[in-house]
Amino acid sequence: MIALSSALVVTVAPSQSHQHKNSIYGVVLDAAGNCYVAFNTHGPITFTGVGVFPAHPDGSGGIAKFGPDGTVEWVRIIPASASSGLRAIAIDASANVYVTGWLRHTPPGDQFETGVLLAKYDSSGND
Repeated sequence: MIALSSALVVTVAPSQSHQHKNSIYGVVLDAAGNCYVAFNTHGPITFTGVGVFPAHPDGSGGIAKFGPDGTVEWVRIIPASASSGLRAIAIDASANVYVTGWLRHTPPGDQFETGVLLAKYDSSGND
């Protein structure tokens, strides 16, 4: 659990269906007090007021934006044909969010190929 203020507490529960645990890899705040969280999950993840987001069984990285009062404003799961994971998050002066991590996909022949991920989202969650 991460408590950033009395209004904002982020909790990630352990995965029940995978050997890896769900995890938070980074938290950043913008000048307006919004909180952006980079996470990895190994199954569907639920955000109150926003909905349930599917994840790849081998893992998916995601970003969530919380308002200053702790309300979930948006959630994005990184799309990948096999799996993805995030390792860092940063924000610039315009509240653009940058995440880094990895993507894995399975080309013909069933061998995983892994690549580097760098993604940018604006403060509304558009990529």
